[in-house]
Amino acid sequence: MIFSDALILFQTHYHGNIKYNIRAIIKTDNGGLFLMGVQDLNYLIAVYEEGSISKAADRLFMAQSSLSQFLSTLEHELNTKLFIRTSRGVRPTESGRIAIEYAYKRLSDYHKLRDEIQDTENLKTGRVIMGVSTFRGTFLMPPVLREFKKLYPNVHVIIIEENSLMLEQMLQNGYIDLAIIVLPAEILKADVESLMRDEICIITNAEHPVMKFAKPVKLSKHNKNSISKYVNLLDTVNFEYVLSDYDTILGRESRKIFKEHNIIPKVYNDKLSAFFAASMGAAGLGLAFTYSCARYAYPEAEFLSLGHDGKILELGVSLAPGRYHSKASIVLKEILLKNYPQYANKIDKIITNIDYNYILFEKYDTAQYLKQLKNEGYKIYLLSDLSLDSYNFNKKFDFFNYIDGGVYSFEVGSTKPNEINYKTLLNKYSLIPNETIFMVIRAMNSNGL
Repeated sequence: MIFSDALILFQTHYHGNIKYNIRAIIKTDNGGLFLMGVQDLNYLIAVYEEGSISKAADRLFMAQSSLSQFLSTLEHELNTKLFIRTSRGVRPTESGRIAIEYAYKRLSDYHKLRDEIQDTENLKTGRVIMGVSTFRGTFLMPPVLREFKKLYPNVHVIIIEENSLMLEQMLQNGYIDLAIIVLPAEILKADVESLMRDEICIITNAEHPVMKFAKPVKLSKHNKNSISKYVNLLDTVNFEYVLSDYDTILGRESRKIFKEHNIIPKVYNDKLSAFFAASMGAAGLGLAFTYSCARYAYPEAEFLSLGHDGKILELGVSLAPGRYHSKASIVLKEILLKNYPQYANKIDKIITNIDYNYILFEKYDTAQYLKQLKNEGYKIYLLSDLSLDSYNFNKKFDFFNYIDGGVYSFEVGSTKPNEINYKTLLNKYSLIPNETIFMVIRAMNSNGL
């Protein structure tokens, strides 16, 4: 069989309307021609990517029997087996691999054709295929997509969630239009622009014993780390870890970090999804690696930088190399590059103490209760683990108008429930312990009293 490099555009008439159909050409061994539609190409790719006809059918919202019949018909037309069926699913034969590579190329050609045609409509319709990891997509993409939707309501953004390495491969194959990937890129050599910084950190529970080793990050204008505490990795060797699989960025980087520190970690679960591992960490069931952007999903968890300077990742955005780029994909990329710092600030206000304090102090009218206490003659002091940046931001809220003073972790170099924080407050304002009422959110913070 011969897989042609051509696509045929058919024009048909249906009830007076002109319709167009795209077909890819395959020349069979007996000299006949077999035409595959875009839908057929998607069917073939789905079976390959899922490794299972039933899973592919679920992904395509079709009956398993229909997809199985399609595959049998295609193999009959090509006079060759494309997949080997096993009890665990399917895997491609050598002919199948050739067919799959062909399918990716023809879909890329179709996307190019579609992009050029939709550009003639000046973004009145069309679609963009955007790749992003599940973690970052969850927190970073909604505001970007919302702005894009306001500008171009009839252009649809199709989201593909994969790890960074897979997204690079999909960009290279032209299967997606653009993606956010980890830098430095491993496959792409050009056309990648720096977008933002993220941080690999440890997620755990406030009551986990590792918190005894946590130290405050001393922020400066040169150190904008938004995580307020850090831990030396060597101080974690006696605690159990839960890890993501090696084929993910987190899984690979965590193992690299252990190797750099000559640490053999205690691990019983090492093939979890990033979300599952982070959830176990947040519940105190082990230490897990995650990204700092996960703070939005786990506001009650503790996040610890790896050492004072942390483990920083650079992220970039790239269009598919070596192909036509639609106006829509270029615009979406420009929104990411132009507006992302704005979105990053909004996200940071939500996922750090900054917005948490805003919700705690203003949304629930805490300031009004404080005003009442002040009117009755009480002195009010704040004992807080706020970072310097969070403190400077929060000073503008009404809450601080009712505070007579306070002690902050960034000042004393210690976090609650260390008794030094409480003693510093008592000494600083000449407070008498048995005449002072401490109100705490977490029971564990009363341990230093």
